[in-house]
Amino acid sequence: MRRAFLSLYSLIVVAVIAVGWGLDRVWQSQAPGEVVQAGEAQLLDLLEYLVEQMPAEPQGDALEKLRRETGLDLSLHSSADFASTRLFERIISGDPVVVDTGDTRLFYRKLKNQDRIISLRQTVANVPDPLTYNLLLLSFYLTIALVIFLWIWPLSRDLSKLEKQTKLLGSEVVPDDLRIAPTSAVHDLASAFNRMGRRVRDLLASHKEMTYAVSHELRTPLARMKFGLEMANDVQDLAKIKQQLAGVREDVTEMDSLVNQLFTYAGFENSEQALDLQPGDMSALIQQLIQRVKANPAHAQLNYEFKNELHGSMVVCEWYLMERAILNLLHNAQRYAKAMISVTLRQTAGQFQIIVDDDGPGIPVHERQRIFQSFIRLTNHTNAQNRGLGLGLAIVSKIMQWHGGRAGAEEAPTGGARVMLEWQVQQEAALS
Repeated sequence: MRRAFLSLYSLIVVAVIAVGWGLDRVWQSQAPGEVVQAGEAQLLDLLEYLVEQMPAEPQGDALEKLRRETGLDLSLHSSADFASTRLFERIISGDPVVVDTGDTRLFYRKLKNQDRIISLRQTVANVPDPLTYNLLLLSFYLTIALVIFLWIWPLSRDLSKLEKQTKLLGSEVVPDDLRIAPTSAVHDLASAFNRMGRRVRDLLASHKEMTYAVSHELRTPLARMKFGLEMANDVQDLAKIKQQLAGVREDVTEMDSLVNQLFTYAGFENSEQALDLQPGDMSALIQQLIQRVKANPAHAQLNYEFKNELHGSMVVCEWYLMERAILNLLHNAQRYAKAMISVTLRQTAGQFQIIVDDDGPGIPVHERQRIFQSFIRLTNHTNAQNRGLGLGLAIVSKIMQWHGGRAGAEEAPTGGARVMLEWQVQQEAALS
């Protein structure tokens, strides 16, 4: 609003000044103006000669006689009759001076070597036609209207584009970004609309991927459960029945885990977190989480290494969210690591960093950005041991965005994958 107001106001001011100056020049060309013409200068020379020939006494009678003989509205003044103005300075310089009042022209001429000034009043016969004045006035308003129209037209065009884009969005079609010039008054509105459109596209894509993932991941355990129940119903051996029910129990646990992942991701995806930033001991948290994941008997063969390079510095973050992010990285590393997982905590270039390395197969370069998107799984690594919905790293990326940081992937020194979290140290200032 402020940008549009300032733009229109500035344009109108500039237009009024420019158009007013131009039309004033046209008007002045039609009016006599305050310039002494050659004939008028000769008349003043003649009057000066006649006044100088008049007797000193009685001057009033001689001046009245000169008025009757010439038919001119002539008068004499002394210098004391004028105020000290720029007009008076021009008069006493000796040059003829004219003052135009519209229908009357006043001429002044100082007599040589005398302290007297001739004043001649002349009615203007060729006053510009009122029609000319009205036409010039009409031209002024029409020009201002044209200037405003030329400002409004691009705005109306951009608003029309925005309206069409909104209708498309409302008809279950997500259009591409709307292109609006940065100089447009609705550029900020269009940018906000584009962000909304991209958000809607992301949500639709996420919904499609989630539908596919749920249908694909739940179909297999459901089929196994159905088969196990049928087998348990057909056999009489109690041991085999228990074996089939144990398999059903594992499938139920797997489905429960998948549903919990979906609920967790939905909570992260559909909210804007207000962070409760607090300082704390990140080293203690990481060591606690490492002990927690080591308790999983499925990964008992893995060795864990922790390097703390902060040297006692306090870390500022939202601790609940950061705990979940680190835990997701550790679980992800467990899926692919062969024998070793290394965690490093450090501070560099004004940023806190948490680095998790494994000695697994690593991540291809072209996949290192995609893995932080929702429902993305590396097909060349998918097997029964590392199957998942592809939501863990997407949640990590969202948490780091809320912290004003980022999550990235590189190659680890061990040849496996390195996943790194980093966020600004300056957030500690928010606590002071």
